[in-house]
Amino acid sequence: MTAAVDIRVHAETLQAGTLLWTVLLPQATPGQCRHALGFGFQAAAHYSSGLAFSAHGADLLLTAWLPGPAGPLALKKASDTLEGEARVWRTALGVTPALGHADAPPSDKWQAPNANLRLQSRLREKLLGGR
Repeated sequence: MTAAVDIRVHAETLQAGTLLWTVLLPQATPGQCRHALGFGFQAAAHYSSGLAFSAHGADLLLTAWLPGPAGPLALKKASDTLEGEARVWRTALGVTPALGHADAPPSDKWQAPNANLRLQSRLREKLLGGR
């Protein structure tokens, strides 16, 4: 059974733009990661969001990127879009809504783009079941 989570979109302003993210699957298992990747390949043409792991590598995140400075209206629109996409992803992956938020704490954010190699390594490790 998949853990129940509510949707909370976080925004982090970085030098080149704004990163939006929400926890898609807390404490994701290798099987859940494979399922999410499969759905991601099928849905890539329809959605602008992408997958990443939290800083501790356990939670699978759904992310969106706004290049350059983003005003409040652009942030609201992108946040609403990511929330809608997260609902579709969670339905496809069998995640049920919860009454409370199960998001990672704000200090445990997805790593900025310079950590891509480490994130790719975590993804491979999750897919291979820790081998």
